[in-house]
Amino acid sequence: MGASVKGTTGAITLAIDPRVSIGDTLGYRYSKGYTGQILVVGCTGSSPYRSASTLTASTTVEGAYETGISGVGVIIGDLYKAGMKVPYSVSLSPNALTPWTSQNDVRLTFVKTGPITPGKSGSKVYSNFYLNSSIFSSLTISSLTVIQKSCLADVNSQNQIVDLGSPKRSEFSGPGSTAASSERNFSIKLQCEADNIPVQVTFDPVGTSAGDGLLPVNAEIDSATGVAVEVLDANRTPLSFATAKTYHNASEKTIEIPLIARYKQTGTVTPGTANAAMTFTITQN
Repeated sequence: MGASVKGTTGAITLAIDPRVSIGDTLGYRYSKGYTGQILVVGCTGSSPYRSASTLTASTTVEGAYETGISGVGVIIGDLYKAGMKVPYSVSLSPNALTPWTSQNDVRLTFVKTGPITPGKSGSKVYSNFYLNSSIFSSLTISSLTVIQKSCLADVNSQNQIVDLGSPKRSEFSGPGSTAASSERNFSIKLQCEADNIPVQVTFDPVGTSAGDGLLPVNAEIDSATGVAVEVLDANRTPLSFATAKTYHNASEKTIEIPLIARYKQTGTVTPGTANAAMTFTITQN
């Protein structure tokens, strides 16, 4: 039975919003060095496999382990079974082991486990992987640094309700038309540090969008049909979802992203409640 493979990941830096709730995701990273590696070169019988973390289990977030930086935990993906998390165990047949070529790197999901104090931790073994009770691979993170994002959402922008009113069905003239009385201006405001570290802002619909800028109406009792909420940017261009746009290149302390929302006809209109939602995410490399 086979060769030992080290899964060493280099320095990881997480730029986070410390105000998020316990259990919220702070970021994702992947180990390096496992994909395509032959982990076992020969086995003649079934072998018990298991994975186990060397870190202390979190008491606030199920399945997470403490990284050593206050309030920052990590959920560790399993090496053998993609989609499962450490700890995981299974009996592997010889066919699964001769050879066993890893198809994925290990996914690390960093989560908030308590009040966060930005800081740095040194080299640590995050998880060991066992065959026949012997360690054949260890996942090591050379360092983890947690910093606050250069820009955070203003408290008044975190959860906004934009009231589009109650336009009459007669305002619509057919699919693609909009209700002028429903048009509203609103904005997303960011509060930033006095540095010039860029951040990226991405907008995403809640539900399945039918096209750029279109937010599907929530499926509720007595909800309207044949309409969607359309969101436009400052140039009155429909917002491109899942497309990051970069801000904060000039040390701005405050950034405002102007937007427009309105109702748009998508089919045969029937009256009813027409609520829709979208999210925005600030990331920093």
